[in-house]
Amino acid sequence: MIEDAAHATGTSYKGRHIGARGTAIFSFHAIKNITCAEGGIVVTDNPQFADKLRSLKFHGLGVDAWDRQSGGRAPQAEVLAPG
Repeated sequence: MIEDAAHATGTSYKGRHIGARGTAIFSFHAIKNITCAEGGIVVTDNPQFADKLRSLKFHGLGVDAWDRQSGGRAPQAEVLAPG
């Protein structure tokens, strides 16, 4: 089971923080409690699942693939200015 903790950042249930057990997801969309405009995070206490997630985070590419394809330039964000 994956716990949806998108609106539960910092909350607890029966004395345990939401997202502190098993696997949970947090969304950082603009309407969530904590935002970075887009994105999210997965937390898990399952090492095998964590390894699988790491392999998917760059769509199966190695972590150096961005540098090879972008000439080392930083990624360009869609959000250019606050407000």
